[in-house]
Parts: sequence; C-alpha cells; structure tokens
Amino acid sequence: RWALDINEYACQSLQLNHPETQ
Repeated sequence: RWALDINEYACQSLQLNHPETQ
C-alpha cells in the first residue's frame, strides 16, 4: 500500500515539477 502511495506521489511530484514533460 505504502509503495503505491509513494509511486503515485512521485508521479504527481514529477508532473508538478516538470509540467512541460508529459
């Protein structure tokens, strides 16, 4: 469960930090 949370959080962080990269 925590692994999925971290993975999802990482994906959101990447999108927030690099919105131009999709």
